[in-house]
Amino acid sequence: MSAPPGYEPQNAAAFEVQIAADRYPDTAGQTALFDRIRESLAAIPGVTHAGIVDTLPLSGERAIIGFQRIGEEPITDPNQVPRALLRRVSPGYFRAMGIPLRGGRVFEESDRANPAAVSIINESLVQRYLSDPPVGLELRGMGQIVGVVGDVYEDGVDSPTEPILYRLDGDGLMPGGGDVIRRSVVLRHAPGAPVLDAAAARLREVDGELAALNPRTLEDRIRESVAQPRLYALLMGAFALAAALLAAWGVFGVVGFQANARIPAHGVRMAFGATPADIRRLVLGDALRIAALGLVPGLLLAFVLIRVAGSELSPLLFEVTPVDPAVYVLVPLLLFLVVLAASLQPAATAARLNVVQALRSEHPRARRSWFA
Repeated sequence: MSAPPGYEPQNAAAFEVQIAADRYPDTAGQTALFDRIRESLAAIPGVTHAGIVDTLPLSGERAIIGFQRIGEEPITDPNQVPRALLRRVSPGYFRAMGIPLRGGRVFEESDRANPAAVSIINESLVQRYLSDPPVGLELRGMGQIVGVVGDVYEDGVDSPTEPILYRLDGDGLMPGGGDVIRRSVVLRHAPGAPVLDAAAARLREVDGELAALNPRTLEDRIRESVAQPRLYALLMGAFALAAALLAAWGVFGVVGFQANARIPAHGVRMAFGATPADIRRLVLGDALRIAALGLVPGLLLAFVLIRVAGSELSPLLFEVTPVDPAVYVLVPLLLFLVVLAASLQPAATAARLNVVQALRSEHPRARRSWFA
C-alpha cells in the first residue's frame, strides 16, 4: 500500500468514458470529442489538471508496439524488434497523474497540429534499449522523442516496470477499432474537492449520451489492486500468530512444570549449602538450556525447509526474502523470552522455600505451577 506506484494517487480521481464508434467514426471526430471533454472538465472548480488515456495503470489491459530508431539498420527478424507497452494519452495526462518528468517536455496543446510527430518514453525503455541521450532521437514512423517520464508500475508494485511508449491520442497510427471507443479520464483536484459529481454533469453537457463509468479515486484503485495479497497476508498472519501463541503457551507450561518438579532436588542442594541466589541461577540455567536445545535444531530445520519451499513462498513476499534476518532474530528471541518468563515463577518459589519444605515432594508449593 505504501510503495510508490510511479505516480501521485493522492487528490486524483478517474473514471471511464465510452462512445459508440458509429457516432464518431473517424479519428478526427473522436479526438475533437475527447478534447472538448478534457477542456470542459478542466474548467470544473477545484480541478487543477485533466488528462485522458486509453488504458490506466492497474487496468490489466496491454497493447504492445515495436519500434526502431531512424539511422539504424532495419531489423528484419520480428523477434528482435524492440517492444514496449503503448499508451495513447492527451496533453495534460502526465500532470493529472502526477508522473514525474525526467527530461525534455510533456505533450503540449501545440502538438495537436501534428500528433504523429512526437513521442514520449519512460526510463525503463531508455535503460533497456537506448544508450544515447534519448530526447531528440527519431523513431521510425513515430516522430521525435520529446520527453522522458518516470516509470509507472502498470501491473502493480509487485511486478517489474516495463518499457512504455507514450503517443499523443489521435495520431492516427493506431486506430481504436471495435464498436465502442473507451477512454479513461483522470482529474487532479484540490484536497477534498467534490469533482466526480460535477464531472458527470459536464459530460452530459458535452454529449447527452456520455456518462462517468466506474468513478473512483486513484487511491481506491490501488487498494482494490492489493485486496487479494492483503487477504493472503491477513490469513497467513493470523495462522502465524496462532502458531506462535500455541508454541509460547506450550513452552511456558512445560518449562514451568519441569522447574516446579525439581524443587525437591533444589532442597537437597540447599541442605548442602546452596543459597537462594544459587537456586535461582540453577533454575534459570536449566530453562535456558531447554530453550537452546529447541531453538538450535529448530533454526536449522527452518533453513532446510526454506531451501525446499522457498520458491513457493517467494511470490507471496514483497521486498522481503524467505531468509529475512529480522524473522530469524525476532522469533527465537520471542521463544527465549517465553522460556525465561516461564522459569521466573518456579525460580522465585524454589528460592523462597526453606530446606524442610523443599525436601517434602508432596508439599503443595512444590507441585503448583501456573499452567501445569
